[in-house]
Amino acid sequence: MARFSPSLLAYLGDLAAHNDREWFTANKGRYEAELKAPLHAFLADLAPKLAEADPDAVCSDKSMFRIYRDTRFSKDKRPYKTHAGLQFPRVGLGGLEKGPSATGYYLHLEPETCFFAGGLWAPEPADCAKIRTRMAARAPDWIALRDALGGLDARGSLVRVPKGYSDDPRLADDLRRKSYTVSIRLTDAEVCAADLTDRLARECARLRPLVEFLAAATG
Repeated sequence: MARFSPSLLAYLGDLAAHNDREWFTANKGRYEAELKAPLHAFLADLAPKLAEADPDAVCSDKSMFRIYRDTRFSKDKRPYKTHAGLQFPRVGLGGLEKGPSATGYYLHLEPETCFFAGGLWAPEPADCAKIRTRMAARAPDWIALRDALGGLDARGSLVRVPKGYSDDPRLADDLRRKSYTVSIRLTDAEVCAADLTDRLARECARLRPLVEFLAAATG
């Protein structure tokens, strides 16, 4: 059963075009019916399947990020996020509290920009150092894992490999990384398909070795 319909993405598109409190208040019924309720139903469907794919991944109503933006320290004063974010942090060894940098999985819903990802995004420098140390110490395991996934996302990197790490050219790009994620792009039609929860569970199982490697490094 499809939990997401085109109306969810249409609502987010309309919110992006009218990102102010007056419009949001006038359309509160749409927010509840077209976004919030489908997200809760989706999480209930996904939870048992995600638990099979990675028993340490937490999927609950708390997985949903708030729609309200924190504008206290931002020049951008738009009050609402124009996407829906669902996070499934990993508990146990290396598991972190829910937050923008949590080892685990993430689903991003935004018109024409949807994706599912696993790994660790923008960790603190101390955790980056731990990950680099583990990569260098377990180079064959890391290279096999990375290659099996087809490589990691291209994101911000250091200009050069930090001092004290392996000069193995196979590791150079990875040792310069500041984020460690693999993302799977989803079309709007795929997000609204009846098999979305099954597909995400399969992707979670595929990405689990990366998440476990990172969790072990930062634990």
